[in-house]
Amino acid sequence: MTRTEENTTAVVVGGGVAGLALGTFLLRSGIRCVILEKHSREHVENRQRAGALNARGVRMLHEWR
Repeated sequence: MTRTEENTTAVVVGGGVAGLALGTFLLRSGIRCVILEKHSREHVENRQRAGALNARGVRMLHEWR
């Protein structure tokens, strides 16, 4: 676990696809946030998720940036 002394406006619970996307959108909008995930980074990167993005979802995220 890491500790931060920074002030944040929002806390996102869960480092899955939705949590990371939300964190990205918040930061790009100038809203400081912290994403909390109970599992290790390795676990999150290697697990299969129902929320995985298909090609259409990836295209939409690229258009929004």
